[in-house]
Amino acid sequence: MATPGVESETEDQQQDLSYLTVKQEFKDRSTSNQRPSKIAIFLKWVITLIFAGIFLANLVMSKLTLFGLVNGLKAEKDATVLNYQTYCMCFVLLLTPNIISLLRSLWNITGWGHLPWPNTKRVGLIALSAALESVGLFIVLFKTLTSGSTIAGVSAMQFGFIIPIIFYTIKGNRVFRPLSFLSIIIMLAGSGLIIFIYIKESKSEAWSLVGVVVVFLSMFPYLNNKIFKMEKPTTPNHHQDTQSGSINHDISDSSEPLMQGSSSTISYHTFHSSSSSNMTGIKNVTPDGNYTPPDNTSAWKVVLISAFFKIVMIISAIFILFAIKKMNFQDAWDLGWNWSTSDKTCRLVIAHIATSLVAYVTAVFACRTCIDRGAFLMPLLLSSPVVYILLVLSRSCKWLETFLDQPSMFCANSVNVEYSVWAMVCATLSIWLVYGRLFWCLKRQVLLKETQLFWYPTYNSVMLEQWIFLNKKSNIEQEKYNNDTSRRNDEKTRVYICTTMYRESRKEMQQLLDSIQKISQVTSAKICFESHIFLDGAVRENEMTEFALQLIGLLNDALHINDVLEVTKTWTPYGLKLSWRLPGPNKMIFCIHLKDSTKVKKKKRWSQIMYMSYILDFLSKQNVDRYGNQFDTNNFILTTDADVQFTPESVEALLDLMLRDTSVGAVCARTYPLGSGPVVWYQKFEYAVGHWFQKAAEHVLGSVLCAPGCFSVYRCSALRKILPKYASSVERAFDFLIKDMGEDRWLCTLMVQNGWRIEYCAASENGTYCPEEFEEFYKQRRRWIASTLANSLSLITNWNLIRNSNHRISYLFCLYQIILLVSTFIGPSTVIVIVAGGLAYAWNINIVISVVLQVFVCVIYAGICLFRNEKWQMQSGKLITFLYAVVMAAVFVGLLERIAKEIIGITSDIGEIVTTTTVKPTIPPGVISSHFPVSFVTLYLGIMCAIFVITTLLHPYDFTCLLNGFTYLLCLPSGYFVLNIYSIVNITDSSWGTREEKKHNSVKPQWTWYKSLLKVIKQVLCCFDRNKTSEDSGLVTPDDSGEESDSDIIPEDFDNDKEDTDNEEQKNSDEESENKQKPTNVEKWLPKGMKKYARVFLKNGFENTYFLGMLTETDLKRLGIKKLAHRINLYQKIRDIPKFTIPVAVPKDPNSWLHSLGLEIYKPNFQRNNIKSAQDMEALKSFTKNDIKEELGIRKAGHLRMILYAIQCLRIPTHEEKTITNMEEQIRKACDHKLENVNKEEYKFWRDLIQACLQPGSGAFSLETILKGKLQNLRNECLMISGIVNCLWIVIVMTLSRSIDLRIAGTDPLSLIFLVVFGFILVLQFVCMLIHRFTTLCHFIARAPYRCGQEYRTSISLMSPLSSEERAVQRLLPEVRRLMQNQ
Repeated sequence: MATPGVESETEDQQQDLSYLTVKQEFKDRSTSNQRPSKIAIFLKWVITLIFAGIFLANLVMSKLTLFGLVNGLKAEKDATVLNYQTYCMCFVLLLTPNIISLLRSLWNITGWGHLPWPNTKRVGLIALSAALESVGLFIVLFKTLTSGSTIAGVSAMQFGFIIPIIFYTIKGNRVFRPLSFLSIIIMLAGSGLIIFIYIKESKSEAWSLVGVVVVFLSMFPYLNNKIFKMEKPTTPNHHQDTQSGSINHDISDSSEPLMQGSSSTISYHTFHSSSSSNMTGIKNVTPDGNYTPPDNTSAWKVVLISAFFKIVMIISAIFILFAIKKMNFQDAWDLGWNWSTSDKTCRLVIAHIATSLVAYVTAVFACRTCIDRGAFLMPLLLSSPVVYILLVLSRSCKWLETFLDQPSMFCANSVNVEYSVWAMVCATLSIWLVYGRLFWCLKRQVLLKETQLFWYPTYNSVMLEQWIFLNKKSNIEQEKYNNDTSRRNDEKTRVYICTTMYRESRKEMQQLLDSIQKISQVTSAKICFESHIFLDGAVRENEMTEFALQLIGLLNDALHINDVLEVTKTWTPYGLKLSWRLPGPNKMIFCIHLKDSTKVKKKKRWSQIMYMSYILDFLSKQNVDRYGNQFDTNNFILTTDADVQFTPESVEALLDLMLRDTSVGAVCARTYPLGSGPVVWYQKFEYAVGHWFQKAAEHVLGSVLCAPGCFSVYRCSALRKILPKYASSVERAFDFLIKDMGEDRWLCTLMVQNGWRIEYCAASENGTYCPEEFEEFYKQRRRWIASTLANSLSLITNWNLIRNSNHRISYLFCLYQIILLVSTFIGPSTVIVIVAGGLAYAWNINIVISVVLQVFVCVIYAGICLFRNEKWQMQSGKLITFLYAVVMAAVFVGLLERIAKEIIGITSDIGEIVTTTTVKPTIPPGVISSHFPVSFVTLYLGIMCAIFVITTLLHPYDFTCLLNGFTYLLCLPSGYFVLNIYSIVNITDSSWGTREEKKHNSVKPQWTWYKSLLKVIKQVLCCFDRNKTSEDSGLVTPDDSGEESDSDIIPEDFDNDKEDTDNEEQKNSDEESENKQKPTNVEKWLPKGMKKYARVFLKNGFENTYFLGMLTETDLKRLGIKKLAHRINLYQKIRDIPKFTIPVAVPKDPNSWLHSLGLEIYKPNFQRNNIKSAQDMEALKSFTKNDIKEELGIRKAGHLRMILYAIQCLRIPTHEEKTITNMEEQIRKACDHKLENVNKEEYKFWRDLIQACLQPGSGAFSLETILKGKLQNLRNECLMISGIVNCLWIVIVMTLSRSIDLRIAGTDPLSLIFLVVFGFILVLQFVCMLIHRFTTLCHFIARAPYRCGQEYRTSISLMSPLSSEERAVQRLLPEVRRLMQNQ
């Protein structure tokens, strides 16, 4: 043990030890910024090349098949019999894209019937555009392309580019304007050559080039901007503010305060967001408060109107064409649809439709994944030249004639080839100069939707290449015409990192702070981060608790806050606020909000309400536009747990999905549980399966129903609407399960009910510590299961109303949720039946006996949970889990044996002696058929194993999770049987379950087994006094008049000595910190009317608040305070006493140590035992409780508790403990500020918010007692319903399984239906997983760069390039930090 001299070393004796290697700063390479791997870069190049080839090939084939059809129209001119089939196929070719667009638009606008349609002016423009396109395409297809040669037609399609080129030259960047003028001159020369060729080949029909111009006019950028132009928002009067807050908004109408004029109404101002979507001009919030979706819904309504007009006009043009051609419509109808796949024209039409559709889908994929330069732009620029080259070269053209079965005139005519070549060269060069530069420099955002990439989310197969060029949105069009949108997009995106913290360990806090430190190094000027940590129960009577000090002690190592005195220390209505500016490029704001449980409500939900309202109603007010409007669309809250681990790349991935679609209210990430042990192994597989299938299925089918608060991003505009409901109190038992058992799930349920979509981003990853102990795991899942069932039931019962506000909640999604809810409810009985069947295969145990035994175990465990304490429940749960694990191992072997028998086809046992007689294999019972000798169970298990193997291969980084599947299999009955029973029975438990403070009774009696038995007998026979006696507690009650046996160590005149002790403490006050609060004597502490209890407190060693703070409510009862009102009053006062903490240190001598503990009366006893120095105090570490009583004479309960606690702290402090002590001293030295003096507006906000919903309720006047009774009734109802349903399910399954007559494919009907339903769910989840993996692959490709050393590409990059000055500062930072540490 160290000597006191070690602890008394002064600063003058300290030396500079920075030259030592052990004192050098450790650079953890594992926490460095993640860079894209070479595999990601290589994969992006490969996918770019593949899709570039696919896109180019389909563009070329689409154009070649089109000219093949045109040749059929040319041959018809000289035919005596009209080729009705060719005309009908051309009509189908024109109608197909519009029919697809019509169906897609109907699907996408379903559920948004309350939205306004485009006004009359816009509908007129849509009709004009549709008419121009339809007429132009008719002229191009039936006149322009049939009037000239094939190569002339290829050049003619480029004729209309002169119109958009002139437009972009005028509206484009002035720097490139000389090149643009050059491109106009070149394009005019090419257009003149095209006109010359058409006049030379067919002078009378050269006018048909007008059709190309008409098509280009229909897609003129100016016309598109007028159709999709945003409606200008009404300029509000920024002097007229709405006097309301988020909390006091009613959920049905957020435009009016809940209680106008009342004192509880929050009087600070809240501006409503008038932000609109990026492309359409329909606002996100209508005046009546209804939610309006983003641009995609409005765009699809425009597509619907446009497709309808096009279909009508094309059909009308058919009749006009038949009339001009003098064709019989009846003959065309009878003969034109007589198609055959052997006909070359039919094959050409099918090939053209397929290649056009594939080309458009490929173009959308390339633009969504940010590979558009190589896989979109280059194929578009090369498609026409490639087609031209194929047609000009004789060898390739001859091959095309054979491949497409075309006549000889398909190839180029040598007469006009030279002019056509020059025309194509001029057109191509002009397009490259304008569109090549325009699309190459395009602002890219990952995973944009189709409606955000293209004006019309559709295609035109006749002029596919030209349509894509004109339909693709460019920066010029958005900036010149969407002024309001561009103004808001240029605003800084704000992300508030909000963390709720309670009693996390040092390691967990360190992990969070390391993640925040990475975020603080963000160099982008387009995004602003703030971090706010809300710590529950961190302040008591202006004293910080040990967890608050532990957090502050980590700031130096984790966040590089070298000088804690730079803190802004502000006392607030809720407690204490500590704020810093973190070192980094942007000096990120970092705030720790220390909550006082006596001033505001505790628990996670109320901390969430605090930071949500703080951001929405106070911080957002500081970020408004010139009109005074708040734009919450680009303001986000990143919620984290106190033990989460994440990277800036994960934050970027979440923001990608939030920024691309304003209808997304929240995005959650892939969570990896951290820890070790069997319980963690179980959770690793459970988390993996939940994300692979459950979250992916919810994401694809409708909306994710839970974005965990451990790491998710929420949109501020979405939270503003639902916060009033989320801040409501619990008054019903069912509300308690929904609101307080799983606050994250309820928050997401409210978002879905209000029309928002929640997405799952697998590209974003985070890690969080999960429960490692059985008890903590069960307590956590007790809350989760109850909350999940309650929220799912609420969602299903109100699904019809929810579908009216959220069109994503489809019938399939509701059916899926119903099946999951039912399967969870009958989980125990299902496990019982499966285990019984497995035991029959493994050990040949009768199924009925096995089921009865398991039901008996179920009843016994339910009884234990009902009537025994928590320790009994956990111990019995562990025992049942172990027994079921052994049984499941046998079941697993039995199932493998049955599967082997079915596959081999032999019914004899494995151990049977083989005789000399040849045994003919028989068909095992229960198989589907003799041709397929496998049962449905085997088939189901085989499909399930195949699905898991494929899923694991698609998640290569999660391969190790599959190895934990065996642990999950063994513990399956515990998770679906034992845990369900425990959760239902304990829904009355309102505790959080995890990280709870372990309660102790400082005067707890030691009960032996016979005393417990005697107590039970007394209560049963009612022959003795039921009141608990205090003789076993060792306490002196108010009725006791005798003195304790150890009273000789206390002077006779105890009060006088107490006064002397107080005087001695006053004399030594200079040794103590000035700010440290002194203890209060029990006589002064006790309220009037209870002074009579001072004697009993003093006799038991609780003479001041240091000792009183250790008492519990049970202790007060054992002290003999019989009046319930007195006990409640005293316990409330005890809870307000700051916890007395003893610093870990080696004291100078026993006298000063006892004086600091308030136990100086025992100095003679220590002297008598020769404990006179710090070295002598080493003996105390080996003292037991009885040794302290006998040798030191410390027998009073309060003194004994204090000395035991102090002995535990007798050791050399660790580096962390020294840091905590140092931080505490520095925080004490920091200048105190009062919020009402510093910021009156913020002070008023917190005061009003506390008054509105955060006032801590009194235990006596709260609804906890009534609520607990309601919860007990709800618990009894749930137990009864669950028991009846599960018993009925077991009886039905067992009865049908034993019936020989009721057999379908070797199994009973109910089992067949059961397997089919759950097989359908499994396959549905698997398909949704495949779809989600594809979207994740798109996200991964979009983010990956093309060159090594580059950062990930994101919608808003957190790491922008640094200037030379900033790089120099970054290089000097380590040296400056080292010098500051030395000083």
